[in-house]
Amino acid sequence: MSRTLVGGLVLVALSLAVLAIVRAGLEDRPATADDRDQASAGRRRAELLDRPPRASRLAEEARRARGEGAAERAASLAERAVDLDPGFVSARVLLASSLREAGRLDAALAAADAALVADRDYAPAYLERALIHELADRPDLALDDLTEALAIRPRYEAALRARAALRLKRGETAAAAADLESARAIAAGR
Repeated sequence: MSRTLVGGLVLVALSLAVLAIVRAGLEDRPATADDRDQASAGRRRAELLDRPPRASRLAEEARRARGEGAAERAASLAERAVDLDPGFVSARVLLASSLREAGRLDAALAAADAALVADRDYAPAYLERALIHELADRPDLALDDLTEALAIRPRYEAALRARAALRLKRGETAAAAADLESARAIAAGR
């Protein structure tokens, strides 16, 4: 086959693929929470594949340090990963959680906000920001963030448990019980 014919066939195939994507994007239905969650998960997978190896190694070291209770060291490592790759959203959330655990709530909130600027549909960033708000005695903002995390990922067990705990503190026992039951069902695979 000639190079011109092959090139033409590739161009036609690409055009058809783009047309299908555009048509799918023009559906009349609004995006659902599942759509947003799947899109965010797809971005996370792509993020891991496109990560510079050094940034990924630093983030992994930060996770280990955090697991060992070395929050300041974890924050330093996560910050270096973000410096190497500013688009590394999960490293930004890791930085926020490490700073929160180190008691540096203002810096943690800034890191969580930066993660959400980078990806508005990343549910773990909302969960982390909610935990920071709760520690800073801003329960209404925490509840808003947990509700947003669950709008993005309805079956997010950690967000359901956190919201249940917050609702229980607020005296909303029926709502807390419903969240806990949903979290248990997710944990049980239902």
